[in-house]
Amino acid sequence: MEQTWTIKRVLDWTTDDFNSRQIPSSRLEAELLLSHMLNVPRLYLYTHFDRPLHPEELTRFRELVARRRRGECNAHITGVKEFWSLDFEVNQSVLVPRPDTETLVQAAIDVCDGRQRILDLCTGSGCVAVAIASECPEVSVDATDISTQALAVARRNVTRYQMDARITLYEGDLFNALPANHRYDVIVANPPYVVASELPNLSVEVQHEPHLALLGGGADGLDVTRRLLSGVLPFCNPGARIFLELDDVQTVHVANVLGPQILGKQGSTIQDLAGKHRVVSFHINY
Repeated sequence: MEQTWTIKRVLDWTTDDFNSRQIPSSRLEAELLLSHMLNVPRLYLYTHFDRPLHPEELTRFRELVARRRRGECNAHITGVKEFWSLDFEVNQSVLVPRPDTETLVQAAIDVCDGRQRILDLCTGSGCVAVAIASECPEVSVDATDISTQALAVARRNVTRYQMDARITLYEGDLFNALPANHRYDVIVANPPYVVASELPNLSVEVQHEPHLALLGGGADGLDVTRRLLSGVLPFCNPGARIFLELDDVQTVHVANVLGPQILGKQGSTIQDLAGKHRVVSFHINY
């Protein structure tokens, strides 16, 4: 007699299947997909282990599993990603927020002690801008992105957390998006920095991300960062702080080479929880 496909059986089977495909955190991935399909909290799955899935539910769930097998990330399938203990809408137009980027948020928060003006370049989903504003209630934030589709996602996330009065979104390429008279106390960015030749070596999930937000240009992936540093000073208030998220080799190069070349000053690096040099920092104290 055929076994009933209960929540527990479905979770166990999917976890084993994801494990066999080297999908990290396979149990969590299975739970997130199933709770999304059923439109219930994850806790519900554990309090209803014996609940059978209806045939139409099984069909919908199999479709989600098939998408994950093809390399589409869980966040793009469910349309939601947690970041800084907040839930953000995501889709194929924005990078999926990653825990590493919380290092960038924390760096900004650590220097916010009043009514600073913050600039978030390459905002994507708006997660960095919203996270900073959620922790620093007196700051105002301008956020820019070159992508119309990404800004539409950011706008919904800003509205979701009722921050329309504190976060202003601008469309355009880096500083070209901004009014010329705007000046900032803290500037943060997670710019594109992947080298095009390295993209095929990255995970299939990353390869599904928007290339506009990934590829930084040039042999070292730092062309966007060079343009950013070259244009930043006219938008800095005295004493401004600049924080850029890059990979752990690029941060050291930007701090020690590009900073002195372009800004006339050396930067420092900030490590993430894994001990990698995740963020490069500059203090514009002149």
